[in-house]
Amino acid sequence: MSTGTAELPPSAGAPSSRAALDRVRRYLFAELGPQRGPAGVGLARPRALFGALGDPQDRFRAVHVAGTAGKGSVSTFVASLLRAHGFRVGAHLSPHAYSVLERFQVDGAPAGADLVDAELERIRPAVEAVEQAGHGRPSFFEVTNAIAFGLFADRVDYGVVETGLGGLLDSTNTISRADKLAVITPIGLDHQDVLGATVREIAAQKAGVLPVGGRAVAARQRSAEVEDVLSAEATRRGCDLRWVELGPPRRCGPGPDRAAPSCTYAASRPCPWGSRGSTRPATPIWRCAPSRRWLRGTDGPWTRMPSGWGCAAPRCPVGSNAS
Repeated sequence: MSTGTAELPPSAGAPSSRAALDRVRRYLFAELGPQRGPAGVGLARPRALFGALGDPQDRFRAVHVAGTAGKGSVSTFVASLLRAHGFRVGAHLSPHAYSVLERFQVDGAPAGADLVDAELERIRPAVEAVEQAGHGRPSFFEVTNAIAFGLFADRVDYGVVETGLGGLLDSTNTISRADKLAVITPIGLDHQDVLGATVREIAAQKAGVLPVGGRAVAARQRSAEVEDVLSAEATRRGCDLRWVELGPPRRCGPGPDRAAPSCTYAASRPCPWGSRGSTRPATPIWRCAPSRRWLRGTDGPWTRMPSGWGCAAPRCPVGSNAS
């Protein structure tokens, strides 16, 4: 199903070259040196760096993941789901555990050292040019962004990109495609010295990844204050924000007295198939395709039965009151 316009060289899946990996590590951890230049530059420096490279961050469909907890797990899970559907997928993760190559995932495995080394060799002149132009020396994270974006550009169908710190001013937030999907995991107190002292301030930074006029999915938050911040920013940006419940799948079915439905999956809307008086065993809502369509805001094939609402879809695992 891959629609990428360029193929990855065979080295992407070959054993890593020790010499190439040594060159990559030497540059990133020694030669690049500490970030230098004016403070508070925001996204100006990464935009200059990526612009000098042809804006690779906008040359693949992106899923942009921000939050405090679970970013890496969610990014890996989303990338796996996309691969299972036949797409070629890149994933840019941080931090790494054993090898810097873990930051550059291609089809479920770290990119080969030779491939990363070649991409870094192409990037190095742009790093020097950005510093000489007065933007300051790009940071380690900005350079690893450039490597990942360069590897993904025109080669993968989707790139799953994990933010490094916050969101609003994170260098990954240079992705400007209108079809970017933002994903926000649970938000709590983190990096208060940079993002803000309160959970409201931190949530405002994370909300910076919401695409204008685009789409986003966010986990239900422990704090109503955080949800208010995310909802308000989504409204301001015209972003279609959908909420996802955490925890195990909710189950729907008749209440203990069989007089009322017990579904609480979508607390703000009545369950269309937890019908009054039904004796059918509860069924996980994620097993019913019409239920999933209904939860996404579209009409499912619901039929009004004498005793309530039932599913009239062919072979629906939930069935209907009349079945």
